[in-house]
Formats: sequence, C-alpha cells, structure tokens
Amino acid sequence: MKLKQLIFAMILSSLTACSANPSLLKSTQSGMAEGTFVEASLVEVKNMLIKSCTQRGRLIREASDHLVICSKQLNGAENILAHALIGNSYSTPPESVAQFTLYQSGRDVNVVGSMWLETKMALGQVRKVPLDSPKHVNTIQQALFDLGAY
Repeated sequence: MKLKQLIFAMILSSLTACSANPSLLKSTQSGMAEGTFVEASLVEVKNMLIKSCTQRGRLIREASDHLVICSKQLNGAENILAHALIGNSYSTPPESVAQFTLYQSGRDVNVVGSMWLETKMALGQVRKVPLDSPKHVNTIQQALFDLGAY
C-alpha cells in the first residue's frame, strides 16, 4: 500500500506541479502554511476564510471560531487518478480538503493551514493522503496572503 501511495504522490505532483522543486513562499517551523492577521478577531478571520473557500468553489464542512474545514470534489484526470489509487469501487469520489486552525495571540490571530485528499469507503472507513508538497503548502500560504496575512 505504501508503494501505491508513493506512486500516486509522484504522478499527482507531475500532473499539477509547475516546477520540479519549488521553494516555500514562507518557511515555518511546522512546515505547514501559517499566517498572522494583525489586530483581528477570530470571528473576522473565520468569516474571511469561509468567504475565500466558497469563492474558490469549496463547500464548508465545518466552521467554528477555531477551525474552518472546506472541501471540493476532484474532477477530470485528478479525480480518475486519485480514485484509482486511494479508492475502490465502493468509495465516494475523492475530495481535496483544506483545514485552517485559528488561535488568538494577543491582538492578532494566527492561522495554520493544511490540505489532504480524502475518500470514504464502505463501513465508514476514511482514506486520507496528505498534500504536503511545497506546491500544496504554497497554495494554502498564498490564500492566506491574499486575505491579508503575513
């Protein structure tokens, strides 16, 4: 199964990557996308993230003052490839999921974002594959920058 996931990651990155090894827009200690919204409230930042997700064609799965999760069903070649490699004949169509964790730090709000592919199998089993390549981290990072984070 690990080999199957490795092959999937290699093929998916070759389909979606612009360069062989892009650098991160912002280096962080966690390696994930992070942003700080200066003098903002949790509710304001949560609402900005919800708006950004919906404008990008994503559905809101969950939203609270400290968490926003949104997803979008894959289509085209990515859907076929992801379904073949992480799904089976009983699984739901694969989805790209983005999660943003928010926390207040003084007058500022910090956000940590991550992405993964997901499909649901029979009997409630969920199969997830993290999307933690520099390209995917940069996608989340750019979304935070676009909303005014630094």
